Amino acid sequence: MLDNDFKEYLNDEFGRIFPESQEEYRKLFKELGFGEVNHDFIEFWATYSDEIYGKIGYLVDLAMDLEDFSSSQTEILRKNIGLPDNYFSLLNNELDDYILYDKNTDEVFFVEAPTIQKFIENKQFSKHWDNFEYFIKDYLNYNA
Repeated sequence: MLDNDFKEYLNDEFGRIFPESQEEYRKLFKELGFGEVNHDFIEFWATYSDEIYGKIGYLVDLAMDLEDFSSSQTEILRKNIGLPDNYFSLLNNELDDYILYDKNTDEVFFVEAPTIQKFIENKQFSKHWDNFEYFIKDYLNYNA
């Protein structure tokens, strides 16, 4: 669970989205098959969804991107390069590289563009975070 100090930091940096939208986004994530293992991921994106700049570039406004799943970055990658269904794309598509979230394990992977097929075939990656909380704190250079 995201700790209170980190939530305070997020509230100061990004602000919270409206409660009605938070509920809609929570429902959307549930419909997409997210569950308890994704608690921090859902809490973050349903509460602070925004285009967020960090260490590697801009994260897409994920909840908003997934509202129309058929045109989402994730669905486009699934159709165009065969991204497996358990991965969701977090990095803005204006950048060539990828940040992929595994909804089955809560892990996050950074994959450089030239090696995306190696990731899909053999799960080769440039950087890995054990869970979403570690990723988002590192990405935002948050130090408690």
